[in-house]
Amino acid sequence: MQKRYQLYLLFGTMLLFSGLQAQSSFRMIGYLPYYRFQLADSIDFRKLTHVCLAFAHPDERGVIRMEGGDVAAVVQKLRQHDLKILVSLAGGGMNRQRSERWAFWMSPAHRHQFVRSIVRYVHQYGLDGVDLDLEWKDVNRYYSDFVLELSAALQREGLIFSAAWPGIHRYQHLRDDAIAAFDFINIMAYDLTGPWDPDRPGQHSSYDFAGDCIQFWRNQGVPSEKINLGLPFYGYNFSDLENVYSVHFKQMVALDPSFANIDQLGDIYYNGRQLIQLKTELARQEAGGIMFWELGQDAFNQHSLLQAAYEAVRGASDRERWANLDRLSPLPQREPLFIEIQEKDRVRYYISVQQGRLLVIQDHPLSGRSRLKLPNSHRFLQVVHVLLAGGSNFSVGKIGG
Repeated sequence: MQKRYQLYLLFGTMLLFSGLQAQSSFRMIGYLPYYRFQLADSIDFRKLTHVCLAFAHPDERGVIRMEGGDVAAVVQKLRQHDLKILVSLAGGGMNRQRSERWAFWMSPAHRHQFVRSIVRYVHQYGLDGVDLDLEWKDVNRYYSDFVLELSAALQREGLIFSAAWPGIHRYQHLRDDAIAAFDFINIMAYDLTGPWDPDRPGQHSSYDFAGDCIQFWRNQGVPSEKINLGLPFYGYNFSDLENVYSVHFKQMVALDPSFANIDQLGDIYYNGRQLIQLKTELARQEAGGIMFWELGQDAFNQHSLLQAAYEAVRGASDRERWANLDRLSPLPQREPLFIEIQEKDRVRYYISVQQGRLLVIQDHPLSGRSRLKLPNSHRFLQVVHVLLAGGSNFSVGKIGG
């Protein structure tokens, strides 16, 4: 005898506000590296609440500089929009000279002068705050004391202070009082694998990993409202394990626009529009915002990941609604899923089945009362996401044998 188990449906019909600014409590932060400044006219900054200009470093005199980008010009463009502009300091992959300079200027003998230099830079360009992106070996024994002194100086000026940290790793020299000194934290919930680990091909930024990252930092004492979930606009190509390299989302869309809606093509793994929207909804429920690395890797057209995230935050329109199921994990392999749609008019459905990546994409019209069984060829099916354009009454469930 077959049994039907109705599943909880969470509709994306949140008619919240006419614009993102009305949802100021939820942050949408984009990193714009200096080598992408020339793309500023192509990016829709109206969909962001904060922009981090990356990256600036101290020179031999402790003066903060961002080499290679016209900071004043891009700040002038960004000031046309209602958002906050931060300078992002340091960044991953620093060379030896920069690492040595950071260690020198964070040391107790030079820290006070260095903090004044950072604040001076913020005022020079009329910025709203500082994002500190020191990573790995550069988070040394001076880090927490440096954070506290810089935080105090920025607070006196009414400026924002944020940090970028790994997804599920806490640095040895990151103390609790330093954690509490930041206004919010950008969690780099990506790079779970990559060229440094070629024998482990796969999704570097899965939905499950996003949830793990949020939970990790909550366990470290960071309040949910201070956490921004990092979303990548890039992925990795593992086709040749001797030469694993990064790919940008816009490159995938340029190959074929349909690739915008998946997150794997052969041995190429990235985040497509649907996965970005799933993660955005996760952040809306469990965090205080989302962060993008980085804006120049997006597709500047109707397939944009920034647009996808924006739509998830604002809520779907009357004619296009998401139905987001609770997780189904694990599902016995013999149990298919079904969707039952009761509509007078034709509807179009898009189905994606996800296990850290999208496994199935279907796009077909249905009419009248329709029932569809989804193949379950994967033992641990976790998330089913359904987008109906034009439909309203439907149910989703599973049939047990």
